[in-house]
Amino acid sequence: MDGYLEALRANNVEVNGLIGNHDVMGNALKGQRQFQKHVANHERMRYSCVTDSVAVVMLNSNFTTLTVKKQKHQKKWLELELVRLDDSTAIRFVMLACHHAPFTNSKIVHPSEQVQQQFVPAYINSTMAVRFVTGHSHNFERLSKAGKNFLLIGGDGCIHQTARPSSLEMNDIARHHKPIFHYLVMKRRIQTPELTSVSLSDNFQ
Repeated sequence: MDGYLEALRANNVEVNGLIGNHDVMGNALKGQRQFQKHVANHERMRYSCVTDSVAVVMLNSNFTTLTVKKQKHQKKWLELELVRLDDSTAIRFVMLACHHAPFTNSKIVHPSEQVQQQFVPAYINSTMAVRFVTGHSHNFERLSKAGKNFLLIGGDGCIHQTARPSSLEMNDIARHHKPIFHYLVMKRRIQTPELTSVSLSDNFQ
């Protein structure tokens, strides 16, 4: 993996990452240190990055590894950061990202109530924030809450998790798109960023 990341950076491709639950299993501090070796600009708490006029706010949803004080600090930072980005004339769109999904139809993992409480209100209140991208659930889902989009992009080759049928409360707009392997391509449009899930076959073609 290091060789792949080095090749990207050598070609001026910015590499950012989010820490997930498997990274902190067992010895959380050791897992965080190992992760930071690969993504040097990652901070344990949170960070944001800007490409062109699109800002991506990266958040740590591994709440069991964070003290209450650190959780409050991250929540406050997010609120202030979104206000700053909303007021910036250089920013046209904002995306949020964390590992755990606030909403999902998965029968294996539950919607994260802490993400709902600590991240979602600031996202909904932001005028520039238009996408919230998460994982954890091993499915691709696109949900809408309070007029905001939530994307679960768990199509990374893991076995798909069984899911509840889409409902009015948890309406999966992408219920017919369930790729095993895929990646996202984002194009900046005038009104909104365009995110496309590009599916790969089982042999990655």
